[in-house]
Amino acid sequence: YDNDADPRGLPRDLQSTYLFSRDATPTHIGLWVLCYVAVYQTAIHLLHTLNTGRASVIRAYFAENAAIVALHCALFHFARAYYVSVYLPALVLAWIVAALALYMMHAVPREEAVLHPTIDCTDPFFNWFGDNDGYHLEHSLFPALHPVYLRRAHEALRPDHAQCIELNYVIAAIVKLLTGSSTLARTQPAPEVTP
Repeated sequence: YDNDADPRGLPRDLQSTYLFSRDATPTHIGLWVLCYVAVYQTAIHLLHTLNTGRASVIRAYFAENAAIVALHCALFHFARAYYVSVYLPALVLAWIVAALALYMMHAVPREEAVLHPTIDCTDPFFNWFGDNDGYHLEHSLFPALHPVYLRRAHEALRPDHAQCIELNYVIAAIVKLLTGSSTLARTQPAPEVTP
């Protein structure tokens, strides 16, 4: 993931929340989620796979997708009501929830980013359930650091409170979508850490 821009001001990474933005501000959340789910997760993934030029990777991609299509067809054939009323809606909901969380991890205007253009979520449930993925600033700065240490890294870094939210990412995204607000309830500045 890369929120850095090229010389024209456009993001290099097609997952960037700055997609369609020339002023380093996050794209509208609804547009970004739609693009991420409908375009990035399908067409762009295929293009990345084809660009490897490696036959084994391309074969594996198509074999995996054939298995996924076969699963969908089998579920639809043998359990149509379940597939239409439970499985498909749950799958779409999971895609949207994951995209909302990913968006909120990176929905910080570049001029507000102190260390890196990412936002931390200090919600205890999200971090327990999501393997400390809410400490996304620390994850971005230290990608090799095991998730169990991300909270300690957060306490040591004491990131600017403008880059931390108390709500979990998904709830914060829904609030942002419903209110159109660019600001969210931020955490208080991190307390001093004593060695």
